[in-house]
Amino acid sequence: MMQWLSNTLYKLSVYVISIMLGTMLVVTLLEVFARNVLGFSFSWSGELSRFLLIWITFFGASAVYKRLEMPAFDLLTAKLSEKKNGSIIFKITNLLIIVFSVIIAYSGFLESFSKTVRMQSTPSLNISMTYPYLAIPIGMTIILIHATAFLIGEKANKKGVRL
Repeated sequence: MMQWLSNTLYKLSVYVISIMLGTMLVVTLLEVFARNVLGFSFSWSGELSRFLLIWITFFGASAVYKRLEMPAFDLLTAKLSEKKNGSIIFKITNLLIIVFSVIIAYSGFLESFSKTVRMQSTPSLNISMTYPYLAIPIGMTIILIHATAFLIGEKANKKGVRL
């Protein structure tokens, strides 16, 4: 069940990232065209691009983690035998990521729905700052699900896919 949820969230994340990147590309090209050809600028384009980049970053981090392609220091693990200790190191690493993800997701949800953040609105788009803030806890919750699936699920190969 956890593996299915992890795989589904991965596919959904990649789809959402694609839509956000496409939107960001169109908005940026539109802004460049408007500024250089038409001689005016949209007030909302820079803000929207920034918020999309924030969401892309956290959805992207979860997708990259699912594929086990995050940059890592492997000085210790390179010295250990893969058969003997690789699985133990993999489990310890995922356990630490679970703890870190829970702390960041919990804090992020508290901050995103705090009265201070809910009362703020963005200058150009005039939306609640809760929406940009939610990228952090949602991205970390997806990473938490992937790490839990790795920890309790079957062994994963280097691309994060079940063996």
